[in-house]
Amino acid sequence: MARVYLIDDNPRSHLFYSVERPVGVGSPNQRDDVLLVQFLLRVRAECGEGSAEYVPPGEQPLAMDGMCGPQTIKYIKQYQKIASQKNPAIPLVQDGVVSPVAAGTGGISGTVSGRMLCIAGLNSHYGKIRGKPATLDITKDPLFPLALRPYLKVAAS
Repeated sequence: MARVYLIDDNPRSHLFYSVERPVGVGSPNQRDDVLLVQFLLRVRAECGEGSAEYVPPGEQPLAMDGMCGPQTIKYIKQYQKIASQKNPAIPLVQDGVVSPVAAGTGGISGTVSGRMLCIAGLNSHYGKIRGKPATLDITKDPLFPLALRPYLKVAAS
């Protein structure tokens, strides 16, 4: 189940949205987790400065269907590639997987790893593109997939 964490002292977001299980190549690909990743990827690929760079060459807009097929994998890999190029000091693992944040640390950060940074990067981009107030309720976003609404679960940070 996709999770929502309340965070303090973040310049771009009030809330942090995370998958519960990994999404992508060789992953469990739970429908709600896939929908969350597809939504965040689609906002990055369609909105804000440099959005076209996040669209894989020759691809149509990302379908938000909760299925992690070839198109979703291409979008994940493209995001990892471009985000790494734009921030070479903290490159992402380019494995086509979006992993959940680490648990058990008393916070949402956990052990920093390239995989975790992918979901963190998607959250950061969402806050930058839509603005910090929009992070309080992503269900109001015009691109938000309504099928995801019942699955968002508030988690203790």
